[in-house]
This record gives sequence, C-alpha cells and structure tokens, in this order.
Amino acid sequence: MTGATIPEGSVVITPTEMYREMLATHQAVRDVSGKLDGALDAHSRRLDGLDKDVLDHENRLRHVEQTGAAKEDVQKLEQAHGGRLSSVEKRLYAYTGGVGVLSLGGGWLITYLTTRH
Repeated sequence: MTGATIPEGSVVITPTEMYREMLATHQAVRDVSGKLDGALDAHSRRLDGLDKDVLDHENRLRHVEQTGAAKEDVQKLEQAHGGRLSSVEKRLYAYTGGVGVLSLGGGWLITYLTTRH
C-alpha cells in the first residue's frame, strides 16, 4: 500500500497547527485567570470592609441594648409629654426599636449568607 491520499475538500490540520492553537488557548486561559484573580481580590477587599461595618453596627447595637438607651428615650418622651404617653405609644416605640434591631440583624444575615461561599 502506498501513501494515503487525501480526499478533495478535506481539511488537514498539522501537528504544528495543533500545537500553536494549544499555546493560544493556554495564553487565553491565563489571561482570563489573571482577570478573575484581580476581580476576586477586589471583591474580597470589599467584603472585608462590609464585615467591619457589620461588626461596628453589632457593637453599637450591643451597647444600646446594654445601656438601655431605648428605655431612656421613652422616659424622655414621657417627660416631654407630661407622662401622658399612652400604652399604645409605649408599645409602638418598643416594637419600633425591636424591628430596627431585627432588621439590622436580618440584613447582616442575608449579606453573610449571600456572600460567603
């Protein structure tokens, strides 16, 4: 049997061409990898900043809870209104404070769950 004949219209890819394409693909993957590393580093730094903000807010909330600042605010309002604050208003202020604390905690939890891998 003699050398193989290549049918007319066939595509011939040489090993040299395959090697060049492999090198080009390798370089493209390295370029994308470098861009992803930069983006992930920037995202990580942003998350670190958010974590610090959340920790700061948590510390402030703990301070407010420990000092009873919300109770003092209600007492100031009672004094300003001559002690005429109704029980409904007292409940409203208490619930508002509770909702504020819960919404900050819930917001932090949602942020934490959606950004941690």
